[in-house]
Amino acid sequence: MQEAINKIQRELEYPITEVKWDQSYYDVTFDPLEKIHYFYVPREGAVPEIVKLRNFCHSYLAEKVNPLFSAIVVEYDEALPERAFESIIWPTFCVSRAWFADGLMYELCPDDAKEWMRAKVEAVRAAFSDGGVQANLRDALEIALIVAEAKDLCGERVEVTGKSRDFVDAFIEVNPRNATVEGLEALNAKLLKLAGDFDVELVFNKKMNMHVWRCKGASMG
Repeated sequence: MQEAINKIQRELEYPITEVKWDQSYYDVTFDPLEKIHYFYVPREGAVPEIVKLRNFCHSYLAEKVNPLFSAIVVEYDEALPERAFESIIWPTFCVSRAWFADGLMYELCPDDAKEWMRAKVEAVRAAFSDGGVQANLRDALEIALIVAEAKDLCGERVEVTGKSRDFVDAFIEVNPRNATVEGLEALNAKLLKLAGDFDVELVFNKKMNMHVWRCKGASMG
């Protein structure tokens, strides 16, 4: 795996800054104006190699395909409630980009990626065998991502029901091995329609000299 990390890192043009934070999870983003990749890691413990590789995959796609595979840059209608952005739109964009980064990760290190995924799959199976899970949208999307990857990238079957199954189907309908901004747009459109009946499109922001997301829609229900 280290060889894959080194290879992809050599292909990156822009610098990486690791940020220690108080959260228990890892995150990644790209500043398209300053041209810096940021890897967010918990203060305690070593960063697993598979997480490093995943972050580098986000960074690679951000540079080689489109910044939106790591950066989340959104224009939205002023009429859209802030809570809709925080509880629905932002979590959706956080998770959707991982579908493609993980597709690249599986291509680079399939055995290590599958081993990592199997542990996640078992946790999901255990949760549903206990009668299901009560999750916020971010958690529900993360579960759907795991189940979709288990099926599409690992060839394993995990049964989920209801809205979780709808999210899984939305992921499966978009090819994670072909990272295009059109594919990312299609996935975001499917997920946001399911999550809250929002519409999303790519628009060109002249000030930033890049495409960004524009969201509009609907009520919170």
